[in-house]
Amino acid sequence: ENPSTPTAIASLLCFETQSSSIDLLALIDQLSDIANDVCDDASDPSIMHALSLAGWIHSIGKVWSVIITSEDSSKEEALRSAIEAIRDWRDILQYSDNAFLALAVLAIYIPDTFAETSEVVADIDMSRFVDEIHTELLDAHKNHLFENQDVAHLCLGLIGLRALNSRSISRVDTVLDTLLSSITSYGSNPFYGLAMICQALPLARKSAKDSGKDLQRRLCKILGKLTEELFSCLEFQ
Repeated sequence: ENPSTPTAIASLLCFETQSSSIDLLALIDQLSDIANDVCDDASDPSIMHALSLAGWIHSIGKVWSVIITSEDSSKEEALRSAIEAIRDWRDILQYSDNAFLALAVLAIYIPDTFAETSEVVADIDMSRFVDEIHTELLDAHKNHLFENQDVAHLCLGLIGLRALNSRSISRVDTVLDTLLSSITSYGSNPFYGLAMICQALPLARKSAKDSGKDLQRRLCKILGKLTEELFSCLEFQ
C-alpha cells in the first residue's frame, strides 16, 4: 500500500516462486513490480546498494531456477526470453538502473556451457549470453546510460567477477581499467566493484593462461591506486 525502497528490497530478499510450474515471464513480471519500487532515494546509499544486491542475487536466483527447469522451451530459448524481458524494464521502471543490475546478476548464474538433457552429447554453449550482457553493460557505462554511477560500477564489478569465472582475463583487465579510472576524490564510488574482483582474483591462479606474477601485477595495480587515493584524501584533512 505504501511502497518504499526498504520494503521493496525486503521483498526481493524474500522473493519466492509460487509453484514449480510457474510461467517464466509471469515470474519476471512479478519481479518487475517489486523492482519498480527500488529507487535511489535512501539516506545511506552504500548500505542500500549492498542490501539491494543481496536481494537481486536471491530473486534472480529464483528466475534462474525456473529457466533451467523449464519444460515448455529449451534452456536457450528460456534464457533469451528472460534477458529480453528484463531488458524491457528500462522502458517501464521509474529507476531503470535496476534492469542493468538484474542483467549483471543474471550473468553470474549463467554457466559457460549447459547440458540440455542427458541424451545430448555436446553441451550447449551459453557463454554468448554472458558476452552479450558484458558488452551491453560496458557500452551502457561508456554512453552514460546509468542514472547512478555507483550502480554502474557495481554492475561492472559483477561482470568482472563473471569474466574471472570464465578465465576471460582480457575482459577482467578491461573492467579493472574502467573502474580504476573512475576513482576520484569527490566523485563516484567504484570500490565495491573493485573489492569483489580483488577477492576473486586468486581464482586466476587456476588458469593455465595466467601466471602468479600476472595476478600479483593486477593486485598491486589496484592496491597502488587505492593507496594513492587514500593519501589524496588525507591531504585535505
